[in-house]
Amino acid sequence: MRKDEKLKTIYETIAPHITRNESSWRDYLRFASTFYKYSFDNTLLIFAQNPNVTMLAPTAIWNRVGRYVNKGSTGIAVCEYENARLTIKHLFDVSQTHGKEVAATSWMFDNELKKHIVMHFSEGYKLNTENFSECIKQISHKAVMENQYMQLQSFQDGVENSIFESLPEDGLQLQLQELLSDSISYFVGKRCGLSDEEIGIGDGMATIAHFNTLPLIAKLGHLVTSVSKGILIE
Repeated sequence: MRKDEKLKTIYETIAPHITRNESSWRDYLRFASTFYKYSFDNTLLIFAQNPNVTMLAPTAIWNRVGRYVNKGSTGIAVCEYENARLTIKHLFDVSQTHGKEVAATSWMFDNELKKHIVMHFSEGYKLNTENFSECIKQISHKAVMENQYMQLQSFQDGVENSIFESLPEDGLQLQLQELLSDSISYFVGKRCGLSDEEIGIGDGMATIAHFNTLPLIAKLGHLVTSVSKGILIE
């Protein structure tokens, strides 16, 4: 089997696994938040091949920072699903390298920094809160609601063979809004080092098992990743 075909098989096998229940979805989002700069396709393939990695980079990047891949190491193969054959690359975890010491970036916020972040986003998004986790929750919800029409149109193209095929349009819309808002809040909250209790989301992710076809999972994964990345980079 060609490498691109093997990666597509891995992708198609792991995708339904991460949306089988809320616990599995949370596990994936927790992992993905560490690698938020990667695309959904890449992160999903990393998660499938080794969920215990901590710092990943291709050989060229490791060499640039003074670390070198250990002889005989097997890289984690990733690709973009729709164009797998032309986008394959290999990543190596820091544990597979040697050389100059490097440390993972840890996002730790004291109360003063949290206050400044809340002030920054409150001005830009016109929020009404002084609480850090509530700020993340409101930003996530606003990001979803501002583009809900385009999101709904996109997901309607992938409802075939899913529960949504027999539901009215507003059934998909309501579930999608709540699921996206809570998923993005959880993703961003985890990247910021918050506990599940601190994030304090609702029941939006309880319906994740309804998004159980490959088209729906891919659309959901790409959207959660891109919106979360936009919030984190901002």
